Amino acid sequence: AGVYRRARAADSSARLFGVGDLNLFAFRFARQNRPDVAIAFQQLAVEAFTRSTNAANNLGNTYREAGQTARALEWFEKALALVDADPDLSATDKAQSRTLLQQKIRQLRPSPAPRPIDTNKDQQAD
Repeated sequence: AGVYRRARAADSSARLFGVGDLNLFAFRFARQNRPDVAIAFQQLAVEAFTRSTNAANNLGNTYREAGQTARALEWFEKALALVDADPDLSATDKAQSRTLLQQKIRQLRPSPAPRPIDTNKDQQAD
């Protein structure tokens, strides 16, 4: 990450890697049961590609795989917010990304607790 930050400080348009490159490295570390390193690669991707739905989605996936559900939900919601303005997605890709992210968010969002039944109501009516 330090090399990237130094290169960006010298030239803000410097591009040393793509989202896919970082995702591949993250995937390999995740498969080696090293979620901390996988997350670090995905965090670098969202830092380098701030407008990328894919980078935010990938970070959400990595957090979910690491068992960090709240963080995964946070990044899926951020990815959803990026969809419409993502310059790298076609209209079809935007629609597919939106649907997929909404499904992930619904799966992870805690369901509201059921409301308790008010047993006093029945007693008051008698």
